[in-house]
Amino acid sequence: MARWDYNQRETLRRTQFWVSPVCNNDCVFCLDDLWKPGRAPVGEPAHDRPDLVIGDERLDAFLADRDRANEVCITGPDPGACRDLEAIVARVRALGFERVAIVTNGRGLARDGVARALVRAGVTRFELSIHGGRAEVHDAATRRSGSFAGAMAGLRAALGVRNEGGALQVELVTVVYRANLDALDETVGVLLAGGPDRLSVNVVEPRGEALARFDDVVPPLDAAAGVLAALLKRYGGHARLNVDGVPPCLLPGYEGFLGNREAVDLAGSSGDVFLHETPDEGRVFAADCSACLHRPVCNGVYREQAERHGLAVLRPVRVRQTEQASDAERRGLLALFYDRWEKRYRGHRVAAERASLARLARLLPPATPLTLRGTDPLGARVEVAGVPCRLRVTPDGQVPAPFRAGPFVLVPDDATRAATLGAALA
Repeated sequence: MARWDYNQRETLRRTQFWVSPVCNNDCVFCLDDLWKPGRAPVGEPAHDRPDLVIGDERLDAFLADRDRANEVCITGPDPGACRDLEAIVARVRALGFERVAIVTNGRGLARDGVARALVRAGVTRFELSIHGGRAEVHDAATRRSGSFAGAMAGLRAALGVRNEGGALQVELVTVVYRANLDALDETVGVLLAGGPDRLSVNVVEPRGEALARFDDVVPPLDAAAGVLAALLKRYGGHARLNVDGVPPCLLPGYEGFLGNREAVDLAGSSGDVFLHETPDEGRVFAADCSACLHRPVCNGVYREQAERHGLAVLRPVRVRQTEQASDAERRGLLALFYDRWEKRYRGHRVAAERASLARLARLLPPATPLTLRGTDPLGARVEVAGVPCRLRVTPDGQVPAPFRAGPFVLVPDDATRAATLGAALA
């Protein structure tokens, strides 16, 4: 699914499929609970989960007409339970897709050699779901004792493979619900300390198990937005972080961190073109939302949220008070707005990376040549003793890294020059 993501400014045209009918977690907000026997969406008959066993012929047929996709996303409930996962990844790459992601709870990656084997088969991105910064919080969300330890072990395994070099990205997703809302600052701090390439913090969607347990699971939007705003104020200037699940009007000053589900063409001044997608169904808006500046990119709120919590919390942003701006005018203003916002964000990133470079210089052997070559969506580009590298901040000492200086990990662009880098760090 395409994401409008101003942290990375990249259009992802994703297609996804399931490979496993099971999961060793039982999250209190699980969207896949819709498919459990005996449970069905409101207004639809109960049905069993469809057959998810997929052979080469079905996989080829499924992906044949998806040549516009630039990433194939393999999901579950948890693909870690699929014993043929490595072969499926290799098959997807053989079909010509250069990017393959696996969405997982991470526990399967903790098994010895699994993460490395999947990367060798062709995985370019792991997306792990971790919903707490300590066992009590995460295990309460998954209703499985020991799931936090397994997820963190899987994260360390994935980061260890990433730190060996190559194009692998490791991203994390945290679902925010009532029980972990107060612990969110701690959760984000712990997860960022591992050094992921990105962390997405998503307010729970009232579907599946979350809809069945709405009052116990779904927080009011204003409460969630307040916590997210504090989070972005603390971490947004230096971390690759995005949030989802609240309208942009509830996060003034942090709109650019929102990863909306509807990709919108904002060519305008920025020159970026984003694909159009149909907005999520079942969303509603307040009466004044039609005049809001953000309306062309806003997904509104789920109908169930509006019915239970109301819409008074929304604060539409008007272009002018006297008359409603045209859709074309709003799109042009939005392009300018987010273009300026991104420049400010990138300014924060450059400042943070220069501060990291100064700290790294103090940790390296005296007189080691060190320069900042630039920044990209995955981190700072540096040159150490003439060796181009990507600089990552990974304070967790348990994460394997061939070249480490304090909390910093250096990943050489050219593996053949690793010996030169090792000598410079000795």
